[in-house]
Amino acid sequence: MKIIILDTETTALTMGSIAEAHKQPRIVEIGAIVITRHGEAEVSQLINPGCHISEDATKITGIKDEDVVHKPTLDVYLPAMAVWYSGADLVVGHNVGFDLDVLRYELRRLGFEKAPWREPKDVICTAAEYQHVFGFKPRMIDMYPRIMGEELKQTHRALDDCKALYNCLKKDRFFQKIGVHI
Repeated sequence: MKIIILDTETTALTMGSIAEAHKQPRIVEIGAIVITRHGEAEVSQLINPGCHISEDATKITGIKDEDVVHKPTLDVYLPAMAVWYSGADLVVGHNVGFDLDVLRYELRRLGFEKAPWREPKDVICTAAEYQHVFGFKPRMIDMYPRIMGEELKQTHRALDDCKALYNCLKKDRFFQKIGVHI
């Protein structure tokens, strides 16, 4: 079993799915925790989006143009990403549909009709999974204190968000509840 907890930071929010790929936001950071029976590995990579990072995105993430100017573009990083992402049985994220949509738009921009790796067998959005507990789709700043008993010191950085989510899932015994043993 290979589980990936995934998060991205981007230049903006996605437009509707009918918007052309070149108009969709770009990834500026990828974070992940890769969990296998052999252990866990953390992934954190800043990505040069090849365009200006908006002031709004910088306000949220703290990531500025100068932080990514010498980082790899996504096309350069894809082979390394394929190593840890390929063959995942399960990808989990808070509003992970957004992250996967942005990744698909990026791949489409790069000329891929389909992902250059085997797609995960299953995807779980924890915002949707915990909706029944809250009565609405919780944000991490709602979910974290309720499960962890302390406020989330949110940095809005991809790996930090993955770690916060993973801590919640472990404490809440999420994987056992859904029948996944890691």
